[in-house]
Amino acid sequence: MLKNKKIKRTMLALIVITLMLSSFTTSSNVANIGKTVLKLDNGNSVSLTKQQLNDVVTVTQDEAIEMAKAFVTDMAATDTVVWNESTEYVSIIPMYDNTNNNEITAYTVNFDTGYVVVSAYLDAQALIPEWSDVAAPLCEELEVDANDKVIYLGSYEYYVDDGTNNVTSLNGKKVEKAELTNLIEPTRDLANIPDSAVVQYGKNNNLKNEARTVNIEIYDPVGHANRYYDGPFVRADSISWWENYVDYYTTSYGNNNGYYNHCGPTAISNAVIAFCNRYPNRAGTAINYNNNQIFTLIANYGLGYNYFSNQSGTDGVTVTEYTRNSFLCFGISLSVSNINALGSFDELKRHLLNDDLLIVFLWNFDNYYNNHFVMCYGYTRLQSQTTGYYLTYMNIADGLSLSPRYLVLASVLDMQVSVIHT
Repeated sequence: MLKNKKIKRTMLALIVITLMLSSFTTSSNVANIGKTVLKLDNGNSVSLTKQQLNDVVTVTQDEAIEMAKAFVTDMAATDTVVWNESTEYVSIIPMYDNTNNNEITAYTVNFDTGYVVVSAYLDAQALIPEWSDVAAPLCEELEVDANDKVIYLGSYEYYVDDGTNNVTSLNGKKVEKAELTNLIEPTRDLANIPDSAVVQYGKNNNLKNEARTVNIEIYDPVGHANRYYDGPFVRADSISWWENYVDYYTTSYGNNNGYYNHCGPTAISNAVIAFCNRYPNRAGTAINYNNNQIFTLIANYGLGYNYFSNQSGTDGVTVTEYTRNSFLCFGISLSVSNINALGSFDELKRHLLNDDLLIVFLWNFDNYYNNHFVMCYGYTRLQSQTTGYYLTYMNIADGLSLSPRYLVLASVLDMQVSVIHT
């Protein structure tokens, strides 16, 4: 009898036990390259090397035992199982993948009645993929000799490995080990890692928030990803419908004509210019102006209505209103809404699929942008060929470069965004 219900309410107990046992200590000579950024729900980020990430996600044998014990205790309190306070731990069986690396994929933790399978990965889709309070573990149905290993590749995917090229399944069938499919790996995702584990790891290793420090002047997302994260990376997905219509208007004209701290009107100008290039029939009077004239009208309008100041820049509180009214200056009526924090890749993708443009306020961002407005018109999504994990970049006109630049999405998910619904 396999059960997968009531797992969520045991998670807190499981993670607490895991963190109590794990010091998350890494070698001091680990190179600070090949990084992966973990984005937390509170908007903070932690940047980890490959070794550090492995330390976070790996569940050790001792941790698996304590997690299984906590699970049994939690379930016993429901009065729906035969487990009770007298249930005792008996033994643990490590189970492996089907490669020559002999990587542990899960543990079968046996009790005097029933068993619990604990994943060896904290980023697995389910930390407890199988359990029963009464049945014997499935791996016991295999005829395992002293030198044999149990292969576990997902629920019911048990095999006995005797060291040859063929393995034996639960039904006694011989199959080639190399042809087995690992059903666990595709379900592993950084998003499954509990924030508490990442936070505790960061505290124990004195890690700083490094997600934003690698966002300076990104011209090539693939090259940037391969340098700072755990690659190599290839392009997996993108939305760039606006790219051929963006002029990458910069602050140069304003700098030479008495405007200061004018990244806000420059970002809005980039949005207006892109809209006019793509939809000339909807461009209103803006079709009659060149880019410098569009900027001048938007900047002067901002100065006149206190949306923008040469001393303090653009007001983040009213930038959404400023953007909407800037379009209205040219007779273009569009809905513009405010998002206090973008929150997720899915949210970004939804807006870009809707053909929206985004004005992103980078507040206290880094030494390069600091407090700065940019216009986002697309994204570039990469996938690591090493870990399988995804890394997304915003495609932006940053008002400083005459060509596209990019921002690591994980570092801007907590930033304020004005959404221009075109």
